[in-house]
Amino acid sequence: MPKKVDRQERRTLIADALMRVAADRGLEAVSLCHVAAEAGER
Repeated sequence: MPKKVDRQERRTLIADALMRVAADRGLEAVSLCHVAAEAGER
């Protein structure tokens, strides 16, 4: 059975991770891998 995901909560988690990566490394260094790692997906 697939797990239920709160889409709004997930979007907020990813957006927060994106902002942290951009603040730490600069906007030019943001990548999907960095954001996923920061969000706990990798």
